Amino acid sequence: MATLRGAFEARGRRARTVGAERTEELLEDLFRGLERRPLDPHLQKRTMEPFRERAGVFPQARSLVVVASPEPPTPVRFRHRGRRIETLLPPQYAHQKDLEETARILREHLPPGERFEAVRLPLKLLAARSGLGRYGRNRVLFVPGMGSCCHLAAFALSLPPEEETWGPAEPLPRCSSCGLCVARCPSGALGKGWHDFDSSRCLTRHNEETDPLPGWMDPGWHHSLLGCTRCQELCPANRGIWDHPLSPVDFDEEETEGILRASGFEALPGPVRERLADLGLAEDFAPAARNLRLLLG
Repeated sequence: MATLRGAFEARGRRARTVGAERTEELLEDLFRGLERRPLDPHLQKRTMEPFRERAGVFPQARSLVVVASPEPPTPVRFRHRGRRIETLLPPQYAHQKDLEETARILREHLPPGERFEAVRLPLKLLAARSGLGRYGRNRVLFVPGMGSCCHLAAFALSLPPEEETWGPAEPLPRCSSCGLCVARCPSGALGKGWHDFDSSRCLTRHNEETDPLPGWMDPGWHHSLLGCTRCQELCPANRGIWDHPLSPVDFDEEETEGILRASGFEALPGPVRERLADLGLAEDFAPAARNLRLLLG
């Protein structure tokens, strides 16, 4: 366990460990915050209420490890009726391979017989309170050396934490004198105050769902298959990081037309399904296909 943090850093990741008893404190912190500043009701029900069922940490767990893996944005390009449409998939969607690699590192470095299991926890809050990262004004977590271009995962371990740093979630100091994300937000979801965030106006809140888009939303705001990158693209905390995306993923005319016409993910040809799954879009195919129609006009 003494080398676990170093093992992750040797693979280009960052990690922190805390005692498993922090689970209840973490969840209490989450729901106290939601009582003070509730989210859009639909968003809160979808993303936060599942945590009320607790994390499923196994009884013998003695520590939690939270890991940040680098995950730059991914260019996704479509050919359609003689045009090429370029989109950028934000970080944190295409994460399955990161999860598999994180589990592989744990298997390699934990002593034989020790147990670990993935756990469902509020990952950004866990990372912030363990000192792994800090919040930006845009509610995105930033990790040193990775910015917001990372994917978070957490595991419960049967070993005690090798070290623990635990404190309040801290903001990025530079946010107090910046405001670029506020100016860049297309829908006005971000206000000038630190806690001024109207989640009901957040583009990501709406384009990750298949519900009809609200009438006030300009279809021209959409620029990705899922989510929104505007508040991250020019963020000073992403300088030198955001402009190094992953290799593009391309779909030709026939494949693009197939995505637009498909009744569901399973109706697509195998190679198309494979590439969409690698992008993390298998479960979110319906909203992604709807957003592609918006992008194509």
